[in-house]
Amino acid sequence: MCGIIGFISKEPNEDKIKKATELISHRGPDYQNYSIVKMSNKFLHLGSSRLSIRGSESENMPMIDEEGNQIIYNGEIFDMEKIYKILGINKPFQSDTRLLFEYLKRMKSYSEIINLNAMFSFAYYDQINEELIISIDKLGIKPLFYKIEKDSFFFSSEMKSLVSITEKNNTSKEAISKLIYLGGSHHDDKFIENIYPIKPGEFIKIDSNLRIKKEKYFEKFNPNSNNNINFFDEVFPKIVDDHLQADQPVSLFLSGGIDSSLLAYYTKTKLGKNLNHFSVGFKESSFDESNLFNRVSKTLNLNKKEFIFPTNEIDGLIEESINNMNNIVLDSSFIPTYYLCKNTANHTKAVISGDGADELFGGYEWYRGLKYWKIIPFPIKKVISGFLSKINIGGSNSYLNFQNKLSFFFKFIVSDPYIQMLIWQSPSIKFDNNSINLLSSRLEKYINTNSDFYDNLRNIDLGLYLYSNILPKVDTASMSVGLEVRPIFLDDRVIEYAISLENSKNLNYFKNKIPLREEIAKTNLNYLNKEKKHGFQFPLLSWYENIGKDYINNLYKSEYFDLYKSFFYEEKPQSYEQIDTNILRLYWSVFVTNEWIIKNNLDIKN
Repeated sequence: MCGIIGFISKEPNEDKIKKATELISHRGPDYQNYSIVKMSNKFLHLGSSRLSIRGSESENMPMIDEEGNQIIYNGEIFDMEKIYKILGINKPFQSDTRLLFEYLKRMKSYSEIINLNAMFSFAYYDQINEELIISIDKLGIKPLFYKIEKDSFFFSSEMKSLVSITEKNNTSKEAISKLIYLGGSHHDDKFIENIYPIKPGEFIKIDSNLRIKKEKYFEKFNPNSNNNINFFDEVFPKIVDDHLQADQPVSLFLSGGIDSSLLAYYTKTKLGKNLNHFSVGFKESSFDESNLFNRVSKTLNLNKKEFIFPTNEIDGLIEESINNMNNIVLDSSFIPTYYLCKNTANHTKAVISGDGADELFGGYEWYRGLKYWKIIPFPIKKVISGFLSKINIGGSNSYLNFQNKLSFFFKFIVSDPYIQMLIWQSPSIKFDNNSINLLSSRLEKYINTNSDFYDNLRNIDLGLYLYSNILPKVDTASMSVGLEVRPIFLDDRVIEYAISLENSKNLNYFKNKIPLREEIAKTNLNYLNKEKKHGFQFPLLSWYENIGKDYINNLYKSEYFDLYKSFFYEEKPQSYEQIDTNILRLYWSVFVTNEWIIKNNLDIKN
């Protein structure tokens, strides 16, 4: 796992590529290096910061062969055997970087990138054709951003480092609105003018004249029902084992939920591997789930390392977290995620995680909520909406109080249930016609009128919520401290299995993630099926009491307020005693957005 950065310019600039590589050194603290390549009338600069998990020092990057081809790469190939078979190679390479390099050189077409079951971003220089090829994985697990500026082309793993090495970086009121409405940055948007994310499943060719050609190598996953009967007995253990491959032990993020606990069970019981796990506990009982992960740890006899979230030091931790937020993340769970990653990185270089299971197996509340939504007659919905929308739950230090969420859900009854799903996910915002139109435009590419309703919900979650929220949160938090997180459930083989199931096999009115719950029921962790898990957050009310209320109050009086005033309901911030949970989430989104703009010296255009 690494950070990659580079640029094409008229003249060689060793000082600039050296500085650029240093900017991403936190992603790969083990080794930094760069190269400069003559490219017809331009010069290509490639920088890599390596977190060495597989392979020796000979696998450092930029990796260069005798013909002058080069690669810098960030990621992990989950199923290396598949690529060995395609190449007809019997003797394994020391690292997946070497394997990817060889595969790219032998491909007849870059559309064959589709064969990679991996999380990745890479930059590959084809010396014969004098082309730079940059690409990312099918879901966007590992990001890559690029910018064209005058006679130069820049790219980086991180938006923040790209801002640092380029000029005239602007955002706009429209970009800020989209960011907050969607709860994160989407690949169809430009939060920073002229900085573009490479889209999932896309590769781009750039020649020495800076001509850019974009192509898709991947559109969608297809069901694979071949292994459905014995998937968890025969296929899943192999997948888990593949993700544990490294030159040193790989650990686990354990929350005590179904997903991560199932990974713990398979690793310890099916594969017979001792496992270290890392978890976060909270002093506040409404946030703390240490009873769950402690019980799982004890049941499986795991090696536990628990970190207690320091609520009494929250001011400094928030400041540190945002300073290290190299790609903007609005989800407030970024703070405890960063804290967990920072402490875990002192003990290991790589962990597996349960990310992705909720999106694939209908794990979120809105799936079952929409099942009920569909069967309630519209007149009754209006009555419920009129009653619940008037309820003000008031201040709460619990995480996303259910009554509050239910009130918010029914308050914005619309004819389109897909928009209702996005509203369920969102902070308390004034949803007017413009914002509804924005949400509608986002949904079009993920909805197939010939597909099952819940297949479309999953597509929306994978394409919007996972991409804009979960993936950037984990990548930014973990790579800011040089830690690799491997999301096993986002392996191609798991995705193909999940989408091949009838939706009734995943979800009903009473249960979600049915296949995973059925597997847990066969183990000595069956008690987890009776436990309720609320998710991973931190005490936003404590932030508001200590920092937030003064910050938002000052924002009302500042030059920046015009950027955010359309989101607020009142002429002054809500008091600590009366603050609504959803308003609190909105205040947090505004706080992070404003701080990120200021800390990164962005200019704002109307």
